[in-house]
Amino acid sequence: MKKIFFCCVCFFQLLGCASNPFMDSYNDIKLSGVKIRSPKEVKLIETTDMKNRVLEYKNQGYYVVGVAHLSGEWVARANAIKVARKKGANLVILSAHFTGTQTNTYVTAMPTTQTTYHQGNINTSSYTYGNVGGYGGISYTANTMGHTHYSGTSTTIGTNYFQSSYDTALYEQVAVFLAPKEEVR
Repeated sequence: MKKIFFCCVCFFQLLGCASNPFMDSYNDIKLSGVKIRSPKEVKLIETTDMKNRVLEYKNQGYYVVGVAHLSGEWVARANAIKVARKKGANLVILSAHFTGTQTNTYVTAMPTTQTTYHQGNINTSSYTYGNVGGYGGISYTANTMGHTHYSGTSTTIGTNYFQSSYDTALYEQVAVFLAPKEEVR
């Protein structure tokens, strides 16, 4: 039972180690002599005017505590919220714009089988010569003819390869992480 529990703990720890692109590209903004408390809630705002939205919240008493900038496939917003909680930000302002597409290709291997059915006859014949009773006795010749019927299958196993492609949308994404003055000590 202890082994099963230990394996489950290890498995869930590995799941938690999955990469978070917002965390991977996160840069702290150093606030000298300042300590940030962990937030109770994280508010998420999407905008097309990052500069003015950040300025608006700074004028309301928020500090910028970090920034993340990434390019590539769309990243779930839940990842930005995880970073905010870890870094003590109560507010995440996100901006994203489409930068193009990327074509990805992959090969799929499909097993194949081909079964051949066959049947037929095998013709047999044999001749036997001999003497009965020694020298000058009775001689004989025996002729045996016949056929044997057979049937069966043969299976050939192989692989066919198919190449396919798909397009992935690419984005430039920026997240600014902020905390209010009363949460910063």
